[in-house]
Formats: sequence, structure tokens, C-alpha cells
Amino acid sequence: EIKRIEKELDKSSNQMNKGKNPFKVQQHKAKFQELKKKLEIESFDYASQLQEVVEKNVFNFVNWMMAVMFANLSFFRQGFKILEDLESDMKNTTQEILKEETK
Repeated sequence: EIKRIEKELDKSSNQMNKGKNPFKVQQHKAKFQELKKKLEIESFDYASQLQEVVEKNVFNFVNWMMAVMFANLSFFRQGFKILEDLESDMKNTTQEILKEETK
């Protein structure tokens, strides 16, 4: 769409430069201004759409990072909980091993 508008702008600009009829020059100036406005609107729309794509990609990346961090936290939390549960058994086993060594 933008390329089509740019072509029309170039065509209109060339016709303005060639034209010697004041009425045609006015028509081409009006068309030129109209096409210029369309180009600005299309450019803004294009930039807005690009911004939306970038924002979506950033959101997806942050979402992925949060999932990795949560998985990491869960892994270490489970490991700590298991270690806490086994702590008393580990102490008892260590004491029994020491008793056996001293005999």
C-alpha cells in the first residue's frame, strides 16, 4: 500500500513539474497533498503494527523467562524440602555409624 502511494506521489510530482496549465497544476497539487496525507497515515499504521509485534514478542519472552524461573525455584524448593525431611534420618544414621566405628 505504501509503495503504491509513493508511486502515485512521484507520478503526481512529475506531472506538476511538466504541467503548464494552472488548473491542472492545482489539481495535481491537491492530489499530491491527499496522497501525502495517505502516506503519513499508512506509515503511522505500519509503525503501530510493528510496535504491537515487538510488544507481543517482549511479552512472550518475559512469559518464557518467568516459566523458567518458576521451574528453577520449584526444583530447588523441592530439593530443600526433601533435605529437611531427611535431616533427622541423616543425623541418626551418622550417629549409628560413629557408634559402630568406636566399638
